[in-house]
Amino acid sequence: MKKTFIVFEGSEGAGKTTVALRLKEYLQKNGSRVLFTKEPGGDDPVCRGIRSILLDPVSLKKFSHISEFLLLEGDRAQHVEFTIRPALEKSSPFNFVICDRFSGSSFAYQYFSRRAITKDWFERVDYLATGGVTPDLTIVLDIDSEKGSQRTNSAGKKDRMAKESSLFHQRAREGFLAWAKILNTKRKGSCVVIDANRPLEEVFSDVIVAIEPVITASK
Repeated sequence: MKKTFIVFEGSEGAGKTTVALRLKEYLQKNGSRVLFTKEPGGDDPVCRGIRSILLDPVSLKKFSHISEFLLLEGDRAQHVEFTIRPALEKSSPFNFVICDRFSGSSFAYQYFSRRAITKDWFERVDYLATGGVTPDLTIVLDIDSEKGSQRTNSAGKKDRMAKESSLFHQRAREGFLAWAKILNTKRKGSCVVIDANRPLEEVFSDVIVAIEPVITASK
């Protein structure tokens, strides 16, 4: 059976983790073995150390945007080499790898929102970090930036990203939508945008529709 790599992207409050974990349960109930992982952090000790630095609210006003970008890409390099790539190898017991955030988040946050780097540098460094590993399907959960902020505030989220300005989050949303267009230009149908402003059941129903062609192709 073909190994399938699915990535969830989206702004703060879009519900990525909730939907991704629900998809994991859905696939497992249908007989698949699924690895769920996330960025930054994953289940790697090096990545968890990087995550603790990146999400520290104290560093909000002291963090170089270039340092942030390079740390995130370093996390991705470690994540791909020791978690994602091994799980996609033929000898792996997993049928699916589901990742909460991947390259699209760096594009939306570090390039599109901050403009701390050029698109050329994003592409070069991210390709080095991923080693050419690309998702079979990327699902962008698109949410109004104001509604996303309301959700994160209600959840009591206090990390660095949650404390960014409303303009930053609006730009990030635009960045994720731009990323979807880039992916679909490179390979039609490789990215699906789903309206995440709606109730969870409606969002998840659309996710199942989106992944059915991928499930069929993996058999």
